[in-house]
Amino acid sequence: MTRGLASVEPQAGMLVVYAAKAGQFAMDGTGMNSPFVTAFSQRMSEPGIEINKVFRLVRDDVLEATSGQQEPFIYGSLPGRQDFYFATDINTAAAKEAPK
Repeated sequence: MTRGLASVEPQAGMLVVYAAKAGQFAMDGTGMNSPFVTAFSQRMSEPGIEINKVFRLVRDDVLEATSGQQEPFIYGSLPGRQDFYFATDINTAAAKEAPK
């Protein structure tokens, strides 16, 4: 047996995000939340940032917060025809919907 989560094989259109890549431990941090949860909760509330970019920013934030000791890992494949957002900027959403 090994420690940690079992491997997940995402189906099409699914994104799986781990707080740490294989072989690493997810740190608890010093505050109320782990470095991953802290970064994720901050980044997901920023409007107008597409989901893939959100998780790239979370990765950078966690690497910085842990001095490079923890690197989140993203696995999966989202379709390219639709952008995914946690929070949308009303102006950005309206511009995308406006007729051209």
